[in-house]
Amino acid sequence: MEPDRAYYLQNEPLIRQNAQVQLPDDPPPDLVVEIEYSSAALDKLPIYAALGVLEVWRYDGRSLFVYALTASAYEETDLSPAFAPIPVKDIPNFLQRASTLGEIEMVRQFRAWVRQQVDMA
Repeated sequence: MEPDRAYYLQNEPLIRQNAQVQLPDDPPPDLVVEIEYSSAALDKLPIYAALGVLEVWRYDGRSLFVYALTASAYEETDLSPAFAPIPVKDIPNFLQRASTLGEIEMVRQFRAWVRQQVDMA
């Protein structure tokens, strides 16, 4: 099983020099992103929990769902533990704007929004 995207944030220094990550010798990713168009990522949550993945984002083409690992199961949350205080559930709004604004302008607006969120915190 492979996620659509996996990221090391807190554990990045531990795997930085690795040419390839080898579970269970290396730590699991801190964040997994699943893009759902046909198969349900919810079925993978117990596997990610058993591996110790701290956070899972699930995007269905319209909405972003954020799950944080608590004890041995995931709970849906409004804020990403890795990216607090940024309301990551608002990211799909920017993705949807790309078709009308163009990708470069959308990325520019997204970066400005992230800076604003960080400055307000």
